[in-house]
Amino acid sequence: DVLDYTRVSRTKVIVQVKSLQSANKLVTELATHNLYKAYIPATYLYKYAILRDVDVDFTNEEILDNIDGKNFKIVEIYRLNRKVNVENSSAKYVPSNTIKLRIAGQSIPSYVYLFHVRGELEAYMQPVIQCFKCLQYGHTSSKCTRNDAKCRDCSCTLSSEEHQCTSAKKCFHCQGGHSATSKNLCPEFSRQSKIKKLML
Repeated sequence: DVLDYTRVSRTKVIVQVKSLQSANKLVTELATHNLYKAYIPATYLYKYAILRDVDVDFTNEEILDNIDGKNFKIVEIYRLNRKVNVENSSAKYVPSNTIKLRIAGQSIPSYVYLFHVRGELEAYMQPVIQCFKCLQYGHTSSKCTRNDAKCRDCSCTLSSEEHQCTSAKKCFHCQGGHSATSKNLCPEFSRQSKIKKLML
């Protein structure tokens, strides 16, 4: 029942199977082996889409009660925030006119009706997340379990929080002459982005 597999890290593989029943069977079988941890990611149980131009005065509950996805089950609504700069202050986040929909299944409708008005949907791609402590992908600094922090410029282990890098730039991931957090130069960031697109 296995159709394909993709290695996403040294210890993680995404396996594609024919059906949800096949996925459940595989997870159950692998659970009997202590060497493997298998699960069905939420991204394979649900799809996410965005709907624009939704008035911020509507609550998530009002939207969910008045949205019609026809044959698609819309499970949850999230209001996305946007970043704004405040004079004489740091930036803050305020509600935007864009909402994210969590839809049960493996496909999304091309449109929905909200208060009987048709709105076009776009597929939502999860952002690439990188830890600014250990520089690895897949988690944030607040969730990092590693003890040693890395310099994002030269990739050395930081001796203190006041580290001022004077070394030549060296990427932690590809050893290139750029910062490990460079989205435009690092091929690892491109690879992580492609993985997110595969999960659409």
